[in-house]
Amino acid sequence: MKTILVPLFCVLLSFFVLITDSNFTNNLLENNDAKEPTKQLIKHFFFLEPMPQIFDAQEQSHLNDVSVLIRIALIVFAIICGLLLYLKPNARTIYYGAGLLTAVLLLLALLPFDKLFTSFHQVFFPQGNWQFALDSTLIQFYPFTFFMKYAAFIAIYSLLIALFLCTFAFFSTRNKQ
Repeated sequence: MKTILVPLFCVLLSFFVLITDSNFTNNLLENNDAKEPTKQLIKHFFFLEPMPQIFDAQEQSHLNDVSVLIRIALIVFAIICGLLLYLKPNARTIYYGAGLLTAVLLLLALLPFDKLFTSFHQVFFPQGNWQFALDSTLIQFYPFTFFMKYAAFIAIYSLLIALFLCTFAFFSTRNKQ
């Protein structure tokens, strides 16, 4: 169980670091009109601001579902952090967890992103409110490439966090000998 917590920790930490960095997100946006509503939207995800009114009712419905998913992920992340602090994984567990993360990310990299994107939405938004016309505000602000880049950065950050944890584990076990 501890081994599975390590990759989950890495992925969720990288997700929350990136989503709360408004400069990072704004740099991924191709549409300048999206920058201010996106800052407000991210704050909305964390109960800090209302939903931007630029989105229509269907888009707001989907974004509210996204908010719920992000808030659940935050709770799961807090539980994982608590479990890792309580269980105190050893270096071997961290190495295996980092290896598992690397293997899963490599496997996912072999799959077409559009299929992963669609599958993700079918699982987490089964009510179907995630498909929009090409001229919708949501698609204009956040085209497919936005999510593809975000996913790539989450993967990269996750691997960097795993590398950091492995390095920390290596040096902490070396100092005990």
